[in-house]
Amino acid sequence: MKKSGLLSVLLFAMLTICMINFVPAQNQLCYYSPNCINYTNPPYGCMSPCEAAYVIPANPTIWTGAIDNNWFNPANWTLGVPAMNSNVWIPSGLAKYPTILLPGAVCDSIWIRNGASILGNANLLIDGRAFVERYVNHVGFPEMHYWHHCNWMNDQVLITWPSDIHYLSSPVPNALDNTVEQDAVFQWEEPVQTWVPLWHPCSDSCFGPPFIWIPGKGYSVAPNDNWWCQTTDCPIYNTPPGFCTTPWKCQRYREFIDNELNHGEFTVNLTSVAVPGGIYPPGWNLLGNPYPSAIDWSLTPSNNVYINSACMWCDSLNAYVYIAGEQNFIPIIQGFMVQAAGPGAWVNFVESARLHNNNKPLYKNSHENFLTIDVSNNGDAFKDKTFIHFNAEAGNELDLLDGMKLGNGSGVPMIYTVLADNTSLAYNSLQSLQSITQVPVHLIPGVTGVHTIQVNGIETFNANAPFFLEDKKLSVVQDLRVNSAYTFDAVPADDPARFILHFAPVGMEQYKSGEINIYSFSKNVIVDMPVNVNGTASIINMLGDEILSAALRPGQLNKISVPGSTGYYIVRVISSGTVTSQKIFIN
Repeated sequence: MKKSGLLSVLLFAMLTICMINFVPAQNQLCYYSPNCINYTNPPYGCMSPCEAAYVIPANPTIWTGAIDNNWFNPANWTLGVPAMNSNVWIPSGLAKYPTILLPGAVCDSIWIRNGASILGNANLLIDGRAFVERYVNHVGFPEMHYWHHCNWMNDQVLITWPSDIHYLSSPVPNALDNTVEQDAVFQWEEPVQTWVPLWHPCSDSCFGPPFIWIPGKGYSVAPNDNWWCQTTDCPIYNTPPGFCTTPWKCQRYREFIDNELNHGEFTVNLTSVAVPGGIYPPGWNLLGNPYPSAIDWSLTPSNNVYINSACMWCDSLNAYVYIAGEQNFIPIIQGFMVQAAGPGAWVNFVESARLHNNNKPLYKNSHENFLTIDVSNNGDAFKDKTFIHFNAEAGNELDLLDGMKLGNGSGVPMIYTVLADNTSLAYNSLQSLQSITQVPVHLIPGVTGVHTIQVNGIETFNANAPFFLEDKKLSVVQDLRVNSAYTFDAVPADDPARFILHFAPVGMEQYKSGEINIYSFSKNVIVDMPVNVNGTASIINMLGDEILSAALRPGQLNKISVPGSTGYYIVRVISSGTVTSQKIFIN
């Protein structure tokens, strides 16, 4: 919240002074977005071009979180609880961050450093400005080039765009385009399947008017390592002493600036339009965490959305990371893709889903019947994951509990499961182990080399549940309860449909005729035989041993008592040359 007045005028004046290489007095420092890390060397100057710089008093009130998360606890601050004239500094890397549970918190300006966060900021009155930072690393993947030619000015701009792409969002209401300086910024327009360029360097009008970051929306940002600005309205300024020779070559931070921090609810409507030859399947929208804190995606309401499709682009992996498989945690200033299932889709960001940026929910510790399948290779650090969750509310066909797979970058392996209609899934929700006996697992190797598939989460299932991985290329079947890691050679030209994950010993999969019904009750197997159909039932344990067989009478419910321990069994019925198999569980 903003209390306007003389301070705003003074701040504007100080900005103007600082932009012309202001040298601060001894009791001041010239603060700016620290895009150039070497900002402590005197004499102090202010970053140019195209970046506003700010003068703040020395000795800010620094949050330490020494005791707890309580904003009003003076022991959590270096100079006591902030007053209206206090400039608040919330550093990176702390164990505890401030939560404001009651009205009455005040400050002049507030700086939230990279990775820090704040909760309850609706109770905070900001008299000055709010600054929220995000570190953006440069990985250095092969460069792409984006050209824009301003014919009416005879000016030419070249952005050398490394594919270090970051999906970012704004934690303040009215962040301007100069948040990202000379970066390439794009907005995804789902109805036309197009990445629309938004940023114009140095407010060069040939790129159109400045834009404002919309809370709840996500934007694709590619940091620039090289920049040439030949426009008459954007000369290349001389670099102040103490800074890098070319400041934009060492940019690592992006800073979102406004008079307040986002709070309250933000509802974002999603679209789903089928575009022939589109980049993505219909329904993929780019959203963003709107708060100066992390959010728990599982607590975020939505409608007609594939909730487990939500994924963040990870530039260091050159791949998408699926949020539901990574503890449902969406960090501060983070954009993400999510898929609408059709018309009427929306996501509603709510205060109750917020949490501190360093407090990931430990869902993996409580997930039951949840498999994570990793693939990696011995040639580089790239890897990928796919997830299988058995959930009584899910079906075995595509539903809102599934998440479709988006493609990874070049050279990165991609692993996913496939439905009967060839839908590729990153997150596959299935009804139960009893309802299905196998799942196709597809792999596209990024490079030629030795790969490893690691299946994690088997311990979250009943101890008698079987898991086997079949390599169809090598005709190898591995018992994952004995060894959950499978190592093999692979090349990019391999058939993606190479693997099958079995939930029964291989060779005993389910073949239902549709006429015979098999199920269990207590320690009995029940076989419902059609009229005039004879048959024989074999009961087989998970080691593949037949423990008993029985003749079946037509037109009756045949009850077979199963001796032995609790666990899964295969019931195989042979009748009139037809084989029907069903996996059942005996108590």
